[in-house]
Amino acid sequence: MELLHFLRSNNVEDATEADTAYIIKYFDSDQDSLLDPEDLLYLVLPCDNPNLRSAIAQRDIAACYHDERLDDEVEYELTKLFEKEIFFNRALEELKQRI
Repeated sequence: MELLHFLRSNNVEDATEADTAYIIKYFDSDQDSLLDPEDLLYLVLPCDNPNLRSAIAQRDIAACYHDERLDDEVEYELTKLFEKEIFFNRALEELKQRI
């Protein structure tokens, strides 16, 4: 639900609870229905460049509290990433139904 709230607060009105539940289920490593910081790193870091992934993952993580917003550019890019995940999942589900 927090992911849907994040998307709504960034003007993504067509995302559904099912869309966000899919993202969470797919990236949730411990299956607690929450994306922890490591899950988010897996989602946002490049999978085809292990050196860059490693260098980024070793940086200090800045705290962002529940009532705080991220930098505008970070929120924008993160929103776009979530929108792409939703788009690709919808396309995949459509292809599955055709088969």
